[in-house]
Amino acid sequence: MFSYFNNNRTDIVVNNTPLRMYVRVINSLGIISAPSPPIIAYYQPILTYIVPSSLPAFGGDMIRFYGSGLNVGWKNDDILFMMGGIPQTQFCTNVNNTFIECKQPTHSEGTVKLSISFNS
Repeated sequence: MFSYFNNNRTDIVVNNTPLRMYVRVINSLGIISAPSPPIIAYYQPILTYIVPSSLPAFGGDMIRFYGSGLNVGWKNDDILFMMGGIPQTQFCTNVNNTFIECKQPTHSEGTVKLSISFNS
């Protein structure tokens, strides 16, 4: 699956790699416009499983997210790891295409909802 910054374009993919495209317009006088900014396509991240499936009640352990396209457009602030509805910062490391590792912050004993989102 692809996402596009501009939905009005033709998909161009070579060897499963999306290409950057530029648009030029030729008007009725034959004048060619300057190239547009690049139209960038990228794969949607797909999360397939999480290890471990359960964690200690007080937190502090590493959580590993596996899937594909997990490093799409990755910068330090592109992955948001939430615990109990509260954004956590500086907890995700070792990001590559198929793997993200996050440290579960310590918390009071109990069940906590975890979520991860990709802001790229």
